[in-house]
Amino acid sequence: MAKRSNSYKFPGGVIGFPREVLRSEPYKTLKPVSRALMFELQDIWKPYEPEVHFSVRRAAKKLLVSDNTANRAFKELTEHGFITCTEECNWFNGKARVWRLNWLSNNGKEPNYEWKNWQSK
Repeated sequence: MAKRSNSYKFPGGVIGFPREVLRSEPYKTLKPVSRALMFELQDIWKPYEPEVHFSVRRAAKKLLVSDNTANRAFKELTEHGFITCTEECNWFNGKARVWRLNWLSNNGKEPNYEWKNWQSK
């Protein structure tokens, strides 16, 4: 029998994305830019620092879209319950909005699963 290797050989690691989210109706109804933004947000999320500082301008640059398109993606993720803004930006002091990713744990607590309550209109 061949020996299986359980190690990933990708520099920088991998991102695990929950199948429960991937297969959900709220996720499936998202526009592609919003889906891509979820992965960008999860890429910078850290379990020991669960809130993510990420601006619309930075998201637009990462996703190669306009600021307006990135802003709409944040809005769609918020409306679908995938993210929550926990702190508004302070443009004069150069501080981006702070986001909580609702499909991931937060300070050792279970995710809040707000996205599960989303209903299509």
